[in-house]
Amino acid sequence: MAPNAQQHQSRVREGAGGLAAEDAAAFIATLSRDLADIAREHGLGTLGYILGMARLEAEAIARKESAALDSTKRGARS
Repeated sequence: MAPNAQQHQSRVREGAGGLAAEDAAAFIATLSRDLADIAREHGLGTLGYILGMARLEAEAIARKESAALDSTKRGARS
């Protein structure tokens, strides 16, 4: 991949504050897990469930972004 295309790809993966989408999703997954635990400890089962689902979604996005980034890096080396 040409340097300009690589730079563009990096900018696309970064959101506000320069945080990569993969990192943001991983951070959200961690927070969601912690919040789900707090909700369940306080008898808020439905909220705990919803936050658990948010965690699963965030983890899936983080994996997908990580795989896409790895694929882009491999393509750049070829």
